[in-house]
Amino acid sequence: MNAPAIAQPEPTTPKLIAPLWHTGILLAALGGLAAWSALQHGLLASGQSRAASYIVTIACEWLLFGLAAWGAHMGGVSISTVVGGRWSTPELFLRDLGIGALFLLGSSVALAGLSAVLRPGPNANIARMLPHGRVEIALWVVLSLSAGICEEFVTRGYLQK
Repeated sequence: MNAPAIAQPEPTTPKLIAPLWHTGILLAALGGLAAWSALQHGLLASGQSRAASYIVTIACEWLLFGLAAWGAHMGGVSISTVVGGRWSTPELFLRDLGIGALFLLGSSVALAGLSAVLRPGPNANIARMLPHGRVEIALWVVLSLSAGICEEFVTRGYLQK
């Protein structure tokens, strides 16, 4: 008496967001930008203005975002799927906003404490990068927002999936 064979489900591999060759191109672009930045040691070292440095960095961030979004599109995956979708209720949005605010508060307290303990002196390299004037401050804000959006999309959204 032979028992009927029980069908075993086939192991499934997770669906890739984009073709592997595209991920290779994205990683090469990230590596190339990192190497270029290291060689230039910042645009300020070559005598260009902070504003020019901010603009170039903003452009590079959004080019990487576009490259990742193109790969997701080729894989048939929407941007909202890559970033995890939308909040289904206002409570979930407020929860995430609260977590972010608590993290900001906690990290600010921790950094202030470290600064008080370590008492770092002035750093000429950091002072050279910080914005001076209204235009540079506005570009700095755009750069900060661009970095947050683009880097999270590329690394947490695209590469981790």
